[in-house]
Amino acid sequence: MNRRTFLSVLSGSLLAAPLAVEAQSPPTVRRIGVMGGGTPEYIEARKEGLRRLGWIEGQNIIVEQIPVGNKTSAQLQEVARDLVRLKVEVIVANNNERIAAAKSGDHDDSDCNGPCG
Repeated sequence: MNRRTFLSVLSGSLLAAPLAVEAQSPPTVRRIGVMGGGTPEYIEARKEGLRRLGWIEGQNIIVEQIPVGNKTSAQLQEVARDLVRLKVEVIVANNNERIAAAKSGDHDDSDCNGPCG
């Protein structure tokens, strides 16, 4: 191998090394919060829906689920604040009272891309 060929191969491999490292970065894990429990069937349906979209709990998504039972509006707002403190990116709520609590919880709209409460 002559000197020119050696230097070409060496410089090419040095330029490609950062690309290989960048391609191997770990996937981002997303967090969603769920206000309430739900039946086992509901929970399994949610997991299946996420799987169909490529989201696997424990691998690339974490679901923070907080049972709410018959909590008051003030208690629901506290649950929403707890979810915000857990740094969830979205809160899932399935009735008007829970939705209102989630919208009124302390949150940061600085990276909001759409209608935010």
